Amino acid sequence: MSIWMRILNMAGIILLHLALIPLLFPFVSVPIVLVVVSVLWTALLGFPSVLPPLLTVIIICDSILFGSVQFSSLYFIGVSYSVSFFMKRTLLGEQSGLGFFVLALFAGIATVGYFFFDWILNKGAVESLTPSNIFPDFLLALLLFAVLLPVLRWFESVIRTLRQEARFSVK
Repeated sequence: MSIWMRILNMAGIILLHLALIPLLFPFVSVPIVLVVVSVLWTALLGFPSVLPPLLTVIIICDSILFGSVQFSSLYFIGVSYSVSFFMKRTLLGEQSGLGFFVLALFAGIATVGYFFFDWILNKGAVESLTPSNIFPDFLLALLLFAVLLPVLRWFESVIRTLRQEARFSVK
């Protein structure tokens, strides 16, 4: 049963990334949903546990959008590892108030960092490297972080509960 919750969770993220955000915010040029989800999932699950669902979401989104997996998809894995490294070194968790704000700021900075990563990858071919284009994406990342945190936390608690019930069920 927990696998179905994980599939539903990933399908919602893919739908949000591919359909809802481009419809509501057409000015967004960064895959903000994937950046925010990689930060949140890493904070909730840890780096080794987040790799299978994160890679699945990245591969599906890239396959739908581009027809193949892009090299820029490595950025999300780097963000995930950076969050894990940062959380272990500073002992901040997503449960504390300070940890929430630091992780939200990290998601915003990672969104801005995607501009630079894409700029380096395309050898300076990105024209959208202006503060007027970066700042709205930063604010949208903060907003998505605040909206997605309780949703993903709830999904992960349900998945954890279902796994515990399956493990301890007496037949």
